[in-house]
Amino acid sequence: MNEFEIVPHTGGKLRIIPSQNSVGFHHQSNHAASMFQLGFSLVDHSLSYVPIGGLGTNNMPNGSVPIYMFSDSEGFFGRTCPNCNGYFRTDSGIEEFYCPYCSHLDNTLAFNTANQQAYIQTYIETIVTAIINKTDIEIDLDEMVANLPNNKSPFVYAEERQQRHNQCKECKIRYDIIGEFGCCPNCGKLNAFEVFNEKLAKSLKRLNNASSIETDKELQHTEYAEILKNCVSDFEAMAKKIRVELLRIPATPNRKEELKKLNFQRVNEANEKLTKWFDIDFFKALSEKDKLFINICFQRRHILTHNSGVVDEKYIRDTNDQTVRLNQKIKIDKDEASKLIDITRTIAKRLFDSFESIS
Repeated sequence: MNEFEIVPHTGGKLRIIPSQNSVGFHHQSNHAASMFQLGFSLVDHSLSYVPIGGLGTNNMPNGSVPIYMFSDSEGFFGRTCPNCNGYFRTDSGIEEFYCPYCSHLDNTLAFNTANQQAYIQTYIETIVTAIINKTDIEIDLDEMVANLPNNKSPFVYAEERQQRHNQCKECKIRYDIIGEFGCCPNCGKLNAFEVFNEKLAKSLKRLNNASSIETDKELQHTEYAEILKNCVSDFEAMAKKIRVELLRIPATPNRKEELKKLNFQRVNEANEKLTKWFDIDFFKALSEKDKLFINICFQRRHILTHNSGVVDEKYIRDTNDQTVRLNQKIKIDKDEASKLIDITRTIAKRLFDSFESIS
């Protein structure tokens, strides 16, 4: 499946039958189809979310007609956040959503896309006309999907596949977002540690593969150095996402400004400040030796990335590393890379769990 590819409407047949006071939908295909319903009041013209009941159950308020909102052919509904304008897809047709990007919570109507708004307007006009004229109407959505150029009809709005398909570990809702980090649209749980763990698993696989390259020690050291850089970068990416979420917590302007400037490359300082501000101590339970090791690895990532791995005065000053000398080119071995994978998993889990504990 390609990123940012248009995903067509699920199709089907929509039947509006005023003589039976009913609106029906029929779908028959080999792809996914899902829907949720809204209610349009013929009395005050208001629009509201109406849960779909079980067999034989009608939850539609008196004086209202159902408006069926259909998924795309992958079973997802496109959504647009009214706060940050971020677009995402979810397989859930619920009454309220969290935006995966900015965590804004609002009702489902506020998250309708522009295409869905046009569909709702056309749907209302069509059903009102059918009621006034007492005319049964069948709209073949499959035919529209197949024949209309550029998906112009509001009845068959398309959606767009994004980059990361996620299934929430808590509530099992599926969602599709741009980028990697986001919260579940249904329960609001952040996927940051899940993303980090996936990346760490790739680093572990890379470590095992590098271990088998016994005939080329230089290539081995290069691979171990890349693993170190990736571990540190992946931890920083997760930590920065949590920092974004922490910035949503009410605080003084000065504290927010300090939090914005928090630099996880200076990992000791970052931990001290988070412990002081939020009681988030991601070094908790680490030995002093492991704390020194983590700081050395983070600073080694810096010189590997920005100084070709050559030790400079700043590195020695920031780490007090007694195992190297000025202008030495450092080499990363398997044990160092393996230990870093284990410890970064520990501190990342501690950071995430501590953030999750904030209420």
